[in-house]
Amino acid sequence: MNNATEKRERPYVPFDESYLYRDDQLSQDQWRELALTDTITGLKSRHWWDRYSKKLYQEIVSTRRRNLSFLLIDVDNLGILNDLFGHPEVDKILGSIGSIARHPKIGFRQGDIPVRMSGDELGVLLPFSDLRMANAAAHRVLLEIRTLSNKYGGLPITVSIGVADSEMSGVASAEELYKLADIACSHAKKTKDRIVTYVPKMVLVQHKKR
Repeated sequence: MNNATEKRERPYVPFDESYLYRDDQLSQDQWRELALTDTITGLKSRHWWDRYSKKLYQEIVSTRRRNLSFLLIDVDNLGILNDLFGHPEVDKILGSIGSIARHPKIGFRQGDIPVRMSGDELGVLLPFSDLRMANAAAHRVLLEIRTLSNKYGGLPITVSIGVADSEMSGVASAEELYKLADIACSHAKKTKDRIVTYVPKMVLVQHKKR
């Protein structure tokens, strides 16, 4: 059996996130201070990313020799939404997007890790996922987020998504993977409501709206 066949037939086992915390000796007060969960979206916070993404990358890519994909999801027209609805209502929209990202039947698999990277950016780490799987997840989420428009008088609520993965790009850290997804996401933002995949040598694969 060749390596390609072995890779295709390997069953998916969710990444056990608890591995990342085994060496932590933190009190409850320290955990609260770190603010590892974003209160608006319910996702991991940027503090979590800064503390654990490097360790996760090393475990998945360097130690286990497996692939790690990353999605960067940017909420389109957030400034316009703020002007129309105000910050409290926009926080509810972000919370709804966070719920989609956390829902294993709608958004991502058990073991995938969504993170709120900044005000209008969500990142998702997908352990043991190739570009095909990452793009499929991106499409599911993009389509589901569109349905939020029904709650707001039909005003389009959409996202632009950049996709990158460790195997295709050959990067050495989660932060570098994030930067490549950011490049792809910037191209997606030019037309909005779109997914763009980063592949080597600055080739960007755009996925048409559906």
